[in-house]
Amino acid sequence: MAEKDYIHNSSKINDELQEQSNKTLQVLSMGGLVNALTLSMLNNTSNQYAAQTLANSAMVQTCNKILGS
Repeated sequence: MAEKDYIHNSSKINDELQEQSNKTLQVLSMGGLVNALTLSMLNNTSNQYAAQTLANSAMVQTCNKILGS
């Protein structure tokens, strides 16, 4: 009887540990995804700023050519 209780309790503990591990993994995965998205968004912002600066520079040069002629 004691052995059955031991197996039953061990099974319950194992199930609880597995559930907690799965929840922890989900939280860590979500954190990783948030970090990746944040870095991607920052990179996009940086690239957009660089492209905008380049476009502004080209526009200034074009205006100077027009005004200079």
